[in-house]
Amino acid sequence: MNIHLGAEGVPFLTAHASVPDYKTNNPFEKGPQNARIARVNIFDLSKKEDLVQYQKLWEARGLDVVIVFNENKEYDAKTGSWRVMTHWYMPAYMDNTELREKRLGLVHEIHKTFLEPTKIEEEVKTDAEAERPLT
Repeated sequence: MNIHLGAEGVPFLTAHASVPDYKTNNPFEKGPQNARIARVNIFDLSKKEDLVQYQKLWEARGLDVVIVFNENKEYDAKTGSWRVMTHWYMPAYMDNTELREKRLGLVHEIHKTFLEPTKIEEEVKTDAEAERPLT
């Protein structure tokens, strides 16, 4: 994914080498769309690499590049330091076609991971059916 400077400093993410040339007479759905690139990170602040990444995230927050919307902090007595789970997102623009493809891919992943019946659910259903009295 290539990153280009978009309107008002919001990044434009695209597979193209440059931002596509959107004509003003194109229908809205063919133009750029708002997106949020969301992430969850767990930082172990006793590790230098994690501490540096955490500081970069907060620098980006201070410059309004990312939005941090949830943090859970836990003190680790063994290391004498903190672990932080941070939920954040970066506002961005994306080409409508690319955004639709990304959304469709995520819908399939979510369905496969969380919504398809699991083997355990199928076994429970089979057991319940087996205990049903015959009529």
